[in-house]
Amino acid sequence: EILVAQSERQHRADLERIKDMEQLIELQKQAHTRQIEETEMGAELRVAEAGCKVRELEAQVRQTLRDMEESASQRVKIVELQMENKLLDAKAKADEQLREVEARALSQYE
Repeated sequence: EILVAQSERQHRADLERIKDMEQLIELQKQAHTRQIEETEMGAELRVAEAGCKVRELEAQVRQTLRDMEESASQRVKIVELQMENKLLDAKAKADEQLREVEARALSQYE
């Protein structure tokens, strides 16, 4: 009877240790799951932040391209105006020379 009682106590103690170990395993599993979830959330956050940065950079590139296009367009307009001024100056000179030639021809004709 003593041996049976000792065996039963030992068996109950073993069952308690097994139950405690199962609880410990469950707690570790929950902690590990939480850690994985937090890591995933952190990764998702980093991906979202990177996406925002990419969109910001895309916007900056688009703005830079618009600025460059505008600047190029302004430079073309400036060159066009300069060429127009040169043409007007050349026309004015040609008109002046034509008047001088006409005046000389008229004075020689008279």
